Amino acid sequence: LYKCSGFRVWSCFADGAFDCIRHSVEGVEVDTCGHDEHVGDIERAVHTVKERMRCLRAGLPYARLPRRVVAALASFGVLWLNAFPCRSGISSAFSPRTIVTGTTVSYRLHCRLPFGAYAEVHDNPSPSNLTDVARTTPALCLGPTGNHRGTYLSYSLRTGDPSTEVPYN
Repeated sequence: LYKCSGFRVWSCFADGAFDCIRHSVEGVEVDTCGHDEHVGDIERAVHTVKERMRCLRAGLPYARLPRRVVAALASFGVLWLNAFPCRSGISSAFSPRTIVTGTTVSYRLHCRLPFGAYAEVHDNPSPSNLTDVARTTPALCLGPTGNHRGTYLSYSLRTGDPSTEVPYN
């Protein structure tokens, strides 16, 4: 992703699990830490994402969440963390998302439904005259995908499928 955006990665800091790729990444110095040692910046970022997930989870009315919804919760939190400029970042005007991908989020497109909201999503875009066929599926909103069309992911309560994409126009 960085290479496609015109960035040159010189070094990469990682934990010991990535020691096996130390010599296989051409032109990049992979600096791995020792056993029971952590990379401070990465640990702080992980704590920030976990804190954001706990805050979002506390606002949901559900007693338990499926694993796929928890994974989507992490992606949702990271999407919004990267959508705004960071005080200690390299730019006070551009978000990390804008710097790397060149895209921005739009309130009109990406803030229509909150995470975890109940929604009825269309099963089949072509209408049918059959009366016994359900045209919608009950689902939970998993947040926007971040694309330019305003597409949202939803988790089907009927099948447990998290890949249903629904544009809310």
